[in-house]
Amino acid sequence: MEEAQLTTERREPRFEYVQVFPAMDTLVQALGNVIESHPDGIILGVYDSGKTPDSLTGLIRTATSREIAVFGIRQTLLATNDIDLAYSVKAMDTSYEMQPEILRAGLVPLQGYPSEMVMFAEQMERLWSSMPHYSVKMIARVDGDRMIAHLFDGLRDICLQYPAYTDRVCEARQRFSSPGFNKRIDEALAQE
Repeated sequence: MEEAQLTTERREPRFEYVQVFPAMDTLVQALGNVIESHPDGIILGVYDSGKTPDSLTGLIRTATSREIAVFGIRQTLLATNDIDLAYSVKAMDTSYEMQPEILRAGLVPLQGYPSEMVMFAEQMERLWSSMPHYSVKMIARVDGDRMIAHLFDGLRDICLQYPAYTDRVCEARQRFSSPGFNKRIDEALAQE
């Protein structure tokens, strides 16, 4: 009876954060070592533009072939960062550079914003469009420590709830990115 209980218990999911930095040889080695430790997922701290070095394409492909999800999130999001909500959801959607080859290798870009923040920005966009004669400026400050904790906790919950790799990736995209951002990913993936 005890053996049956032990086999049904699920282990705690493990995620690793790897920051993209200019020293490519060291970065390739670091990411390779992380992949060999076989975590449930890797959060790749990409450049502020969302750019990921092409030299990581093969490693990302290797990780995803082993069903290790590789999520890309801008490094600046994990620091204190101001977001001008006057541009609302568009500001959250447009600044990430999509790279079709990296996406095809398996990188899953995430905005990382809590869904409540995206919904709030959408509401602000509707409100501002109904008041064209008024000028409103609103800045939201993102706390990097809370953002990374929110991201890790959410991905942990997703892993516990969805054992299949593709379900985890789909759920992470839904939870941590706006529909407009996900549309941009799909459009980039469709490029030849």
